[in-house]
Amino acid sequence: NPTVDPFAAARGQSHTAVANEAAPRPASPARGDFAAAASSAASSESDNFDSVVVMTDPHDWFEALQATIDVVVSGAPNSSTVMEFDPNRRVQVHFSNPDIFWKAAHPQPRFGQGAFRLAFETLLRSRLNLLKAPPALIDMRLRECVVQWGKPSVPTLSCAERRLTNMCSEAPRSFWMVGDNPASDMALACMGDESWRGVLVKTGVYVDTDAQCGAD
Repeated sequence: NPTVDPFAAARGQSHTAVANEAAPRPASPARGDFAAAASSAASSESDNFDSVVVMTDPHDWFEALQATIDVVVSGAPNSSTVMEFDPNRRVQVHFSNPDIFWKAAHPQPRFGQGAFRLAFETLLRSRLNLLKAPPALIDMRLRECVVQWGKPSVPTLSCAERRLTNMCSEAPRSFWMVGDNPASDMALACMGDESWRGVLVKTGVYVDTDAQCGAD
């Protein structure tokens, strides 16, 4: 829906993608022409969402947070006639990377996808509180809603082990995790069995005061 972000017209573009190629995509509204945009989006009011996938750090946190929370809270986020909060709604949000910080060109680490997840969880809890959802239901929705992939997680460890094993002519005797982030890279190595080793490189986000987390 082109009206999901009230600031999109000023920027002239949207960074939030919807993986439904069959659905009609209304053109972005001209600056200030939100009435026309709302009208053109009416045909998509019945579109439903099965899940949200966060594959990279969103360029526009406002739009991404607003759209994600809209989808999680309501079965018809574009509708003006359907109730905003559906207590029976179950939509999962899959995050591909839990890193709160990452190293870019700036001298200090920048916020990553893990920081976006924290912002999402905080705002979703606040939104459900304002909608008078019972505290127990809010806690349950947050537990069920968020699915974390990436480092460190068991699915990522298992996938890496499986892919590396398939690449070798015989079963590997050891696996080495090399990285600059003790909280994610070395923590992933620690989740494995005795065949896993971690090598911490002192570059990127690493600082000398970081815990080694079992790294060699």
